[in-house]
Amino acid sequence: MAEETRLTCTELVDTVREMTPRQRDRYLARHRWLGELVDMKTAATFTGLGYTTVQLYHRQAVRHRREGDDVAWMWPEPDGKFGRSPAWRLRTLVVARATMPGRGKGGAKTRRRYDDEFRASAVGLVLGGKSVKRAASEVGIPAATLGPWVAQARKGATRPETTDGESGD
Repeated sequence: MAEETRLTCTELVDTVREMTPRQRDRYLARHRWLGELVDMKTAATFTGLGYTTVQLYHRQAVRHRREGDDVAWMWPEPDGKFGRSPAWRLRTLVVARATMPGRGKGGAKTRRRYDDEFRASAVGLVLGGKSVKRAASEVGIPAATLGPWVAQARKGATRPETTDGESGD
């Protein structure tokens, strides 16, 4: 039998993130090596997180579970133990990483980029007499984004910059 190709955690997470739980279980069942039980150090390496980060996530999850908080997203419960040390199945880690908040399904949105024409029209609304709040809601951006653009325009800058210093290219 040919040796099974081992995918990285990131590759697996990207693949299963958009699947339904049933599809995800079927897909992961095809990769038998995901049933291996691994220690914390191997879990850290597999997930691409630092060892101390995994320790911290695990400690916080244990504390929150003890207090009765719902922290399923934080770090999965161990599937077993190596002596006194917690151990997880690789499959559990993939599912946990796929369902954690962050970029992707249910996670943070990617940063929007605004071109010069859009910025100029938004600033023009404010310079034309509208409040920053009203102009921002009309063009669909946060007032905290528009405010610095208007301040830059009032200072005489040729082109307003973003609040985080990025250019509009």
